Amino acid sequence: MANKECFVLREAGAAPQIIDIVNSMTGAGMFSGETLEQVCQRHPGVEKEALDVIVMEQEDAYRTHPQPISQDAWMKALEVLPPENWIRQGNTESFKFVERYSGRITSIFARIGSDCFTFKDVYTLSHADIMDRIAKCCEVQTSGEA
Repeated sequence: MANKECFVLREAGAAPQIIDIVNSMTGAGMFSGETLEQVCQRHPGVEKEALDVIVMEQEDAYRTHPQPISQDAWMKALEVLPPENWIRQGNTESFKFVERYSGRITSIFARIGSDCFTFKDVYTLSHADIMDRIAKCCEVQTSGEA
């Protein structure tokens, strides 16, 4: 995404919304073919900003903190779609939805002993990082026997 720009709309309390990607040759939107001024007629307040910065802001807005869930909710999530990167290690287990929430953000599920959790984050998060997030947020011991 280096040096790419986008037309973005910011609204209070919401993740920034990418309206279009800017064609570096023409300065117009790649999908709409419109200039910033034309896009502003449809979406007042649109600005041109670096795409990588906006993507990071979106990811930060869509991330959630780990929340406890029931074992039934854990099993339902495990069985609804093929799990991505399903890892079992000692008394811990984690997997991710193959379906993305937005961009690189997906639903992540973890089990530590009999305690189950879910949160949203990037699909590249490792099992160790998932366990660390839960341990820090939920004061759960991630090592030892269940």
